Amino acid sequence: MMERRSFLQLAGATSGGLILPGGLTAVANAAEAGRESPGRLASTRDDVPRTGFEQRRGDGWTLLDEELEFLSSVAALSDRVDVDVVGESVQGRPLHLVRIGVPQPTTTRNRRRSAALWIGAQHGNEPAGREAMLIALRDLAFTDNAMLVQQMRAQQMLVIPTANPDGRAANDRENSNAVDLNRDYFSLTQPETRAIQAVALDWDPDVVVDHHEYRNWGGPVETDVRYLWPRNLNTDPAVRRLARSLCEDYIARGARREGWTADEYWRHSVGPHGVYFMNPAGATGNTGAMGLRHSLGVTFESVRDGNLEDYAGEDMTSPANKRDRVARHVQAVEDTLRFLRDCGRQALRTSTEAALLAARDGADRSRPTYWGGADNDPPADDEIDDPPPCHYELTRQQADQLSTVLALHGIRVQRRESKFEVPMGQATRPAIPLLLDERSDDRLGNARPVYGCE
Repeated sequence: MMERRSFLQLAGATSGGLILPGGLTAVANAAEAGRESPGRLASTRDDVPRTGFEQRRGDGWTLLDEELEFLSSVAALSDRVDVDVVGESVQGRPLHLVRIGVPQPTTTRNRRRSAALWIGAQHGNEPAGREAMLIALRDLAFTDNAMLVQQMRAQQMLVIPTANPDGRAANDRENSNAVDLNRDYFSLTQPETRAIQAVALDWDPDVVVDHHEYRNWGGPVETDVRYLWPRNLNTDPAVRRLARSLCEDYIARGARREGWTADEYWRHSVGPHGVYFMNPAGATGNTGAMGLRHSLGVTFESVRDGNLEDYAGEDMTSPANKRDRVARHVQAVEDTLRFLRDCGRQALRTSTEAALLAARDGADRSRPTYWGGADNDPPADDEIDDPPPCHYELTRQQADQLSTVLALHGIRVQRRESKFEVPMGQATRPAIPLLLDERSDDRLGNARPVYGCE
């Protein structure tokens, strides 16, 4: 990790002499003057940094060099914020992790406090969540709201505003290797996903909210916002239930209070090439992968106007439309903060207990592995492995090939003479068979399942 001072020097910022942009109030506060309520994000001060998006009143997204300047300004002016460079994109652009806390952010995971991670711009042409991340972290850095200040004392808050800087620079969905990062959270082939997974491994957040936008294919807008929780049956049931509560009882209700429509993310929709099927139980996306590692992973999506032809043309959407899209994401951040105030301790306890139960269940083989199905789609008989293996056996070549990826997943490999074994009795049990078994659609290798336990 890059230290705070090193980051500020890299960004060309010091504690004094900054020229602060003036202009807009935060998007979340712009639509309704005087609507503040307990725990509401809003920066009413005029002397705080503003994003490029705010300065231009939504007529153009914040540029990457503007993000660097903005983050350095916030970090220099507020003791509540530290910024780390946790990795680089394929083209060498920095990935920033913003840590937030009162009186100042902590440098390591505190297991007595709940922790949350927000991620923006995994898809480079879905920028509204990124803008909301920047606005939210700034408002937290300078807010006088006593409820939020107390919350920052009691909880650890982390933000990765731009997970795909190359894609954002090119306004492309994929990174510069033409890889969809949100399909790479199992194989971890890309530097961006490896960096984010390392953050998840180091900080072990109880709640992870991944902000996206979904396309409207030119027809009527179906729903303003959509949400998805981990639906894979290998995810701990208590984790699934609490993540669903975050979606339905907080994010959806918050959106509806603002006059937006909200619904769970679809199972299928009609696109330009027919029916586009989604797999809500899939494990390769961020939400599914985080759920398997016992975090309350949530995907939040806002609709964006436009059809297939103008999908990549951001200049074809109006500033008002962009401001509205960003406001929906700011609202989702507020609702997540509200959930953390109400249920943060429960989220910490649920995540911690799920990891302990996974290790126990793996050791005594008391819980099946599911190759299919979801919490709304019962698996077929041949999609259930019950009882599961005691461990998986790797060849030396497989162990060498998978060592880095397994380590990033937090999976322990044991060597016994000439054999390499992955025991199921570890907290990562839900992910192990999906990574290693030939029956898994998400497998990285075909390890040998061993059922004869000694």
